[in-house]
Amino acid sequence: MSEQLLSQPTRQEIRGFVLILLFEAVQKIRLLWPALLPFFFNEKFKAAGYLPWVLLGILVLLVVHVVLFYLNFSYWVADAQFILKKGYIKRKVLHIPLERIQNVSANQNLLQRLFRIYTVEVDTAGSAQKELKIYSVNEEQLKALRHFLQEGPQVQPVETSEQETKEASSEEKQTASSPILQLSPLDLLKIGVSQNHLRTGFIVAAVIYNFFYQVEEVAQEQTERLAAEVSGLIGSSGLWYWVILILFFVVLSFVSSLVITVVKYYELKLTKSPSAYEIKSGLFTRREVQIPLTKIQQINWQTNPFQKLFGIHKLRLKQAASIESIKSSVTDIPGVLEKHTALIRVSVFGEQDFASCPKVATDPRYFRVLWSFGGLLPAIAPLYFYIQDPSLLLWPALWLVGTFVYFKLMVRKRYFRCTPSQLLINKGAIGTEWQQFELFKTQSVEYRQSIFQKRLNLASLKIYNASGSLSIPYIPVDQADALHAYLLEHVEQSFESWM
Repeated sequence: MSEQLLSQPTRQEIRGFVLILLFEAVQKIRLLWPALLPFFFNEKFKAAGYLPWVLLGILVLLVVHVVLFYLNFSYWVADAQFILKKGYIKRKVLHIPLERIQNVSANQNLLQRLFRIYTVEVDTAGSAQKELKIYSVNEEQLKALRHFLQEGPQVQPVETSEQETKEASSEEKQTASSPILQLSPLDLLKIGVSQNHLRTGFIVAAVIYNFFYQVEEVAQEQTERLAAEVSGLIGSSGLWYWVILILFFVVLSFVSSLVITVVKYYELKLTKSPSAYEIKSGLFTRREVQIPLTKIQQINWQTNPFQKLFGIHKLRLKQAASIESIKSSVTDIPGVLEKHTALIRVSVFGEQDFASCPKVATDPRYFRVLWSFGGLLPAIAPLYFYIQDPSLLLWPALWLVGTFVYFKLMVRKRYFRCTPSQLLINKGAIGTEWQQFELFKTQSVEYRQSIFQKRLNLASLKIYNASGSLSIPYIPVDQADALHAYLLEHVEQSFESWM
């Protein structure tokens, strides 16, 4: 059935034509909305009545664009390749070998649920994900795409008896999929509370600032009046203004973190089939990602003091990706208990006894390098301003103390353990992060030894795999030489498929 569906060029589902139009309209509005603001705020444009005609012209051009886009867009599978053809002015034909496909993720917003269609993104190890996006796919086509990702083209089945068929069917049902994790509302609350609220607050503040900056260019009179009113309020409020502003920022950061967590991870469910993980989550836009076990390059999991209080980890499954799509190659699973983390690690990489392996720690003298360049140098750089105003010396003093503590914690947590087939790296400062990967998936190893390291009999390694890199800084040179040689030997002698 999968081969029949995708053996010939297939257009996007016709039920999704209106949704394609809406998707394109949203993208164009994001690009053009600053140019449209004068028609709303400028009195001359408003009096001339240009706005309805401008909007009508944009709508006509948009409809023509979507019709041509729809008619010239098709996809199919042939000769073990996924082929996508698109474009009406500049035509593109993309040929992607099936073995290079990392996952097929499906997004479904509220309108798409009504029409029973999905937006599909095919993530590969080489092409940017935006190149491989299908806006309107029905459920049967989605299943066919996922079948080719996991199994490849179907082979002719061997004839079996009725009893054997029933037994195989029964066994398939038992091992089809097993639930591992499902987040409850209480879990979402814990995850939201344990987020980095400061980072979220700054992101929201930057978005708000960017919006008003763009509005200012076309509504200068209104924004100047608002700025004057705010300045007057600051001058009359004094210290209370700053207290209220800080409280507002804290509340905004906290609420934003909770909202983002609920919207992104609502009803998150992780299930495992014999060959893949499937992750479903999302409130307004439902996202489904299926990740073959064999294509997971690396597993990272981390926890911070708040997450540790609730006994949860944030897990990351990393796959092969190009520089253009490196962000999309990471699948986050928040709210994972320690037992879930252990279960996922064993199912992907097998049982490993890291506890019995010796721990190789980063040399404490690595702290000097970190603190010199990250603490001391930034603190003394604005020396001219300190001479002009000695009261500013408070800030570099606080910076030096803060970075001293932070880098001490960072060096103390840095170590690795190595089994005959896998590597586990421990790092962090306030929180803790672990990185695990299989040695045969190593792409290259960079050996580094500065003049300072050579004098101290130390060296650093940087290990590259298809999903990125891992660093092992400032370890004894004999340990670095042994690991460097072992990694290269392991890669040369291994015949296992890394993807």
